[in-house]
Amino acid sequence: MTNCSVANNLFGNPQTGFCVAPSNCPTNYYGDPLTFKCTLKCSGAIYFGDNSTMTCVNTTCSSGYRQNDTKVCVATCQSNDSLSQPEWGDTATGYCVATCYGSKFGDPQANYACVDTCAATPKSTFGLNFLCVVNCSSTTWADPYHVNRICTTSCSQVTADSYGYNTTRTCVLYCPDG
Repeated sequence: MTNCSVANNLFGNPQTGFCVAPSNCPTNYYGDPLTFKCTLKCSGAIYFGDNSTMTCVNTTCSSGYRQNDTKVCVATCQSNDSLSQPEWGDTATGYCVATCYGSKFGDPQANYACVDTCAATPKSTFGLNFLCVVNCSSTTWADPYHVNRICTTSCSQVTADSYGYNTTRTCVLYCPDG
């Protein structure tokens, strides 16, 4: 294994002792350009195992997001190895993140991605505290008329002729009978 090199796209296979192409690394191993070896976890802070090339990449993953804990490119950010909380795919950075930011909301109905607008189906959800939720808090109303489907403190802020209906905690255009 002494002559393995990235220039030849060969990496040291720890199981056979031979220099091999990334596709011949052991299962769940990636060709690491920093060590010239097949490895379970890519070295270097910015390298992640990409399943399409079976190499450690320091650029955007060919599909999905870079997950820091596992150092692997994943199609969907759900949860990492050490936390029970879900992670969210940040399309702006290409990383799995603990919290969406700005005007984005973590939406489990959108493959755990950070989205601008929460999903209306199959469950109707609304943005609250950077998450898409089914039920807004007791101090907010679900506003289906807002362009981003958010929980709001005042229904008329967005749609002038909408009202907060306390029974459902939803903004409505017409108050129900009764």
